[in-house]
Amino acid sequence: MAIVGKTTRLRRFERSDIPLKVRWINDPDVYQFLGYEVPLGVSQTEAWFQKAAGDASRRDFVIETLDGEAIGLVGLIGIDMQHRTAEIYIAIGNKDYWGKGVACEAEALTIRWAFDWLGLERIWAHADAGNIASLVMMKGLGFTLEGTLRGHRYIGGHRRDVASMGLLRGDFRCPAELLDNEDG
Repeated sequence: MAIVGKTTRLRRFERSDIPLKVRWINDPDVYQFLGYEVPLGVSQTEAWFQKAAGDASRRDFVIETLDGEAIGLVGLIGIDMQHRTAEIYIAIGNKDYWGKGVACEAEALTIRWAFDWLGLERIWAHADAGNIASLVMMKGLGFTLEGTLRGHRYIGGHRRDVASMGLLRGDFRCPAELLDNEDG
């Protein structure tokens, strides 16, 4: 299964992607806004992969360029089919692709897939309140700030506020130009 956009494609996270995830998450520039405990190890990630592979409440994808270069991670966790909700996460690990719109495209592809294929009605996210680029991107996709969790994370020796963002199906602003190649 691949979900294809204009410049990126999403594919399932595979065991062979573990070294990439470990490298990306251990990069201080990448993890500065994430909630991971670092350093992240290969054996720890292997155990996560074993558990996640059988977990129907999550879908984990690798973001690739259309040429097949892996550049990041995106997915849904806490999928709740009764309430039709899930939390979305994203991390662009290859810093050469920061600021180029791939995060927006990957997140839009994931959201559209979640609404169309899973039948979800609400997607939410927690973003570091200092991650302005992420917050602007989410607002552009239709997310609403639902609240601030003050001092919610402890990263780099400091308490960090977290923005709680929510998106209802009807509020999704899908940039059509990003998704014109989607195969589903």
